Amino acid sequence: MAESYVPGVLVGDVALWHELLPSQLTTWRRHYRQGELVPRGSTLRVAQSMIATR
Repeated sequence: MAESYVPGVLVGDVALWHELLPSQLTTWRRHYRQGELVPRGSTLRVAQSMIATR
């Protein structure tokens, strides 16, 4: 996902490179900006977020 934040890089190009739908990458980016996704290795916060929304 980090590559999609490089200036001049298009989300759609990154998504296609990784065989994702652009909408999926866009959703992940939105969740990241909202603090719902955290960098790799921080699984506790993600799990807590998932539990809180149920």
